Amino acid sequence: MSAKQNKAILKRLFSEFNKGNINVIDELFTEDFVDRYPQLGEIPNKEGFKQVFADIRKTFPDWHLSLKDIIAEGDKVAYRFTTQGTDKGGYMGMPATGKKINYDSVGILRFPNGKVAERWTLVDSMTFMHQLGLV
Repeated sequence: MSAKQNKAILKRLFSEFNKGNINVIDELFTEDFVDRYPQLGEIPNKEGFKQVFADIRKTFPDWHLSLKDIIAEGDKVAYRFTTQGTDKGGYMGMPATGKKINYDSVGILRFPNGKVAERWTLVDSMTFMHQLGLV
């Protein structure tokens, strides 16, 4: 697949994630997908990523990702994005705060043969936790 095609897959992933479509993971991720930056308690495979996605949607039902930058070369796509949402479900077992989040992250996906095989993501966790009033 070309860098242009990989960028199009990334854009589709974000669009489907914003709709709450968890099934897109089965379609666009390899069976041996590895999450190189797993969330606390996440199993770093496809099923673990699906669970994290489902948990995020429960906690932040209005969760929305906005792509800001995309750079692609070879089988990798680097991207910067903003996450927004409202804590309605309580993050990691904490009581729901009703507070809004808005923070930036960067990531890299590896696409051998047009499917996501690996993910690296760095999240501005301090801003996120501060906005929820947890730090």
